[in-house]
Amino acid sequence: MKTNQYLLTLRQPVIISEQSASVGAHQSLDYIKGSTLLGLLASRLYKKLSADEAFLVFHSGKIRFNDALPMLKGNAQIAYPVPMCLHSFKAEKYADGQALFADKIFDISKVMTDATLKESIREKQPVQLRNFYITMDGMRISPDKEHTLKTAIDPEQNRARDAQLFGYEALSAGQVFSFSIDIDDDVPNELIDKLSAIVGKAHLGRSRSAQFGAVDIEQQDSVQTSQATIQSQQLLTLWLTSDMQLQNNGQPTLIPEPQVLGMPEGTTWITEASFLRTRRYSMYNAYRRHYDKECQVISRGSVLRYQLPSDFVDFDTLYQNLLRGIGIQTECGLGQVWINPEILSSTHPSWYTQDNTANIAHATSAAQPKNSTLVSTLLRKQQTAEVGTKPRQIAADIFEKLCTKITQARRFQGLVRGMPLEPTPPSRTQFGRLKELANHHRSDVNQLWQNLSVNKNAMLKIGTEQDRDNRQSGSSYKSAGWEIKYAPSTHASLGQFMQDELATHKTKSYFAYIVAELAILGLSDAWDDYCIGIRPTANEMQAMAKQREEQA
Repeated sequence: MKTNQYLLTLRQPVIISEQSASVGAHQSLDYIKGSTLLGLLASRLYKKLSADEAFLVFHSGKIRFNDALPMLKGNAQIAYPVPMCLHSFKAEKYADGQALFADKIFDISKVMTDATLKESIREKQPVQLRNFYITMDGMRISPDKEHTLKTAIDPEQNRARDAQLFGYEALSAGQVFSFSIDIDDDVPNELIDKLSAIVGKAHLGRSRSAQFGAVDIEQQDSVQTSQATIQSQQLLTLWLTSDMQLQNNGQPTLIPEPQVLGMPEGTTWITEASFLRTRRYSMYNAYRRHYDKECQVISRGSVLRYQLPSDFVDFDTLYQNLLRGIGIQTECGLGQVWINPEILSSTHPSWYTQDNTANIAHATSAAQPKNSTLVSTLLRKQQTAEVGTKPRQIAADIFEKLCTKITQARRFQGLVRGMPLEPTPPSRTQFGRLKELANHHRSDVNQLWQNLSVNKNAMLKIGTEQDRDNRQSGSSYKSAGWEIKYAPSTHASLGQFMQDELATHKTKSYFAYIVAELAILGLSDAWDDYCIGIRPTANEMQAMAKQREEQA
């Protein structure tokens, strides 16, 4: 089997609807479906192929367009839907920023074999990990979304049409996703070469004529395979990296019995060790301008476990069949699985490469000599000389992203130019306090991070609404604007965004300088302009420049 790997960069927000329903709040998927990518290539290539070639490329299942999944910035790691078997204990911290703690996460199906967990589960409540992606080295990703209010225009009166206000949730611009096209070995090379038509600029999703959907697609030189060497064993674990649609005797089924998946006779489905959810949806066919029939699928992230017969030995053939996709509509990326993943081989997840940041909460720092002003002064001068302008550059990048988030928050609240946000966004007082913390803890980055994110009254920590409104709770009254949301997601607040961005740099010796530079930018007039909507973001300025170029 051959694999072509591609990078997909969002130049504009992209709307991939989760459901076809037009009633209720609109929700967008946090990934790009393989069927969307298949449709993109079909719009460019279908009419250029013969009937046999078109069937082979788009309908036979020999060429599979897999979902575009988010990538972790910095190390080019693809992230996959978090396995549903992974749990943590309620109210216990299982991550520090993007880094996951392996010792705080466990496969609940294996609790009975672990004496420590077996005792803990009697006193604590396990909670399933949901709604994010993980990389193989133990990092988590939650793709950014934004919400935009729109209204239909009455062409006769040239004004907003009555009762036609609606909203779109979309994947935010600037994010990078990765997808692959899997090709069976018997597909002719001349057809494989034609798949390069998918590369280039494109528009995906809904509302492509209204500031949405622009993407760039490029092919990667090196092929990245998600499936490592598979260990042959009688206990078969399948981790679904995409939705799976099954049929039993021609009828849709949501029960993954062994014979439906093509397992050998005598295989047993271990229901008590399996975890699955289901959903249903109807895909819109742009060519026919109509919805296809409803799909009932087992959701991505599900974990299925089977006991193979004791005398079964033909593992290679079984694994090859499973890797080609399970069920129907595999050409659209459905039915993709990870076989016997290493991270699910034990009670606690086993990351492929342990990142030092994953254990930062348990690390201790060496103390500097007491009463040594000379040593402290020399260390600060050395750090300043080595670091140079790096803190300023990092702070400028974070500040630009923060300005983009405040613009998204205005769209989320449906505000026009000049109308103030509610609640009031972080003021100059807040950024002044940020600078004060950076100066006070310049030589102790651990304590600075504690005061920003970890402590009960940490500056960027977002509590419950009751805590924010209660003066007697000890929390900062009204949380000073960091609780402003820029999307419907639970964690889509300015404070959480700042925590995630700063967590990447919190172990750096110049972390305090980054915070200080960020505070200085927040004290500028530019922040006030973004808060009241009178200054466009960098992405908006680029979009306007491209629009002027196209018009010229």
